[in-house]
Amino acid sequence: MSIGAEIRSRRLARKWSFAKLAKAVGITKGYLWKVEKDRASPTAVTLARIAAALGTTTSTLLGDDAAHTEDVAYWRTRAELAERSLATILSTAQDALAVARSLVAG
Repeated sequence: MSIGAEIRSRRLARKWSFAKLAKAVGITKGYLWKVEKDRASPTAVTLARIAAALGTTTSTLLGDDAAHTEDVAYWRTRAELAERSLATILSTAQDALAVARSLVAG
């Protein structure tokens, strides 16, 4: 099952509308429709928000069967890159805060 089909299946199992899930995730109904139809690929962060809203994990949405091995590898790579980017942003923010404190202490 594709990622979009898995999301749709879980949304329908909860009897949620496009609007309800989209609002819970912070995306538009149109974008959610595209994701469910596999016409758009959500970012790793959006995929994590969708999973959380549906009460599951990104791993569950991705699946691990042989038919989706490439998709799983792709999404895991994107998730790892997102985590590294967030770590870099946090480090940069901490450095900037240290500089600001030193200037204020002056």
